[in-house]
Amino acid sequence: MKAEYETEAKKYGKKFLVAWTEPFEFESSECWDDVYDREKNANPNSAYISPIPTPMEPTGNFYDNIIPQEFSLPKPLIRYILDCTNDILLRKLHQTCKYIFLQKPTPICYSIEVPTETTSFINEALLLNNIEHPPINNYLLTTSLFARNFGNILYNPFFLSSTIIPSLSQCIAKYIKIGYQKLTFNELKFFIGSGNVELLEIFGSKITDGNNGNLPLEDIFKSVPKIRHFQMTETKCTPKTAEILANLNFQNKIKSLELIELYGAPLSVQAFKEFCIKNMDKTFGLTLDFQENSVTDEFCLSFNEAMKDKKYFSEKSIHRMEINIANIHID
Repeated sequence: MKAEYETEAKKYGKKFLVAWTEPFEFESSECWDDVYDREKNANPNSAYISPIPTPMEPTGNFYDNIIPQEFSLPKPLIRYILDCTNDILLRKLHQTCKYIFLQKPTPICYSIEVPTETTSFINEALLLNNIEHPPINNYLLTTSLFARNFGNILYNPFFLSSTIIPSLSQCIAKYIKIGYQKLTFNELKFFIGSGNVELLEIFGSKITDGNNGNLPLEDIFKSVPKIRHFQMTETKCTPKTAEILANLNFQNKIKSLELIELYGAPLSVQAFKEFCIKNMDKTFGLTLDFQENSVTDEFCLSFNEAMKDKKYFSEKSIHRMEINIANIHID
């Protein structure tokens, strides 16, 4: 094996630089400090020299018993692993030693619930009242955000944008419920932009576009390809909403869809039916509640007739469909 290696190496007429100690006579040793310096000079903006974020402030005697550790892996490679790791692996790496946490001080947060009576962070669950800031910073939210108990939109409408978003490094949650908040579309995308969301409920809230107008339904659906359960109040529709929804591709079948206080342009009945045929689960539930004076009784009747097509929809789904004007049920 060595002979073959030496033969191949000598074909190039020079010694090869290697990182390990005690090289063969046809090799030349190079320390990893040289590698680091070479990478730094070649690309000052590379991940090898990216600044390490300021660590959070742990409580207790966290720093009192730190012992320097040497790894068989070069430091640039360790940084690369930490930059590319997901939340599952990062949690395990943090458990191995404090050195890894200091290199990437990103606490894992399983769930957030606000507002609550008290503030605490126990077993990766963050409970937060509406006054205090989170006791952790730069953390990764992995599973659920329940921000729904504010009572009305006048109470504390900017809590998520002013308190939660600045303290988070990333949100990859699957289950999100937002109530009585004011958010821009970019702020909402911070929570749903990972594409992992399977349950999304937005009620009593105002989501605005770049022109400070209400965000149309289709723009939200474009950001949730894995959605299974969707509920939204004060839902804006455009003349192209149903057609755009029908052309979107989803990775899961939708089990329930509740659109309350629909307003704006009336939905295209045929396009919305095609959307349901293509993307709905066999036993899905559907609620469409149009704002008063936004559509006519005749429109709702034709919508009901189109959606109660036993050729495409199961008997169970048909019984779970409600298409109304405000609180007036139309059969």
